[in-house]
Amino acid sequence: MADLITLVGALYACNIMAEQSPVSLRQAYLCVQSQEAVKLRLLSADEISDLEGLSLAERNRIKLRGYRRFKTWEAENPDLVRQIRREEKQKLLFDG
Repeated sequence: MADLITLVGALYACNIMAEQSPVSLRQAYLCVQSQEAVKLRLLSADEISDLEGLSLAERNRIKLRGYRRFKTWEAENPDLVRQIRREEKQKLLFDG
């Protein structure tokens, strides 16, 4: 699975784009995929295998664990979060 920092960078890039202007349908789809990837990256292998065969509500309950772990990770790594956001903003400014 992709490196967490790379996934978080893609998620932050989406947030920055959405703050600047409306995003296209394709961009919105890619942003949702980024958010899902971050949540899944923070689930254990057992939790991921548990997703199969569950109802949508049950899958969302498990994915919420990944989201909460992400928010905890952000709170525990404020300097890294600022660095990733700054780098993503610079990429968007200079790479378009």
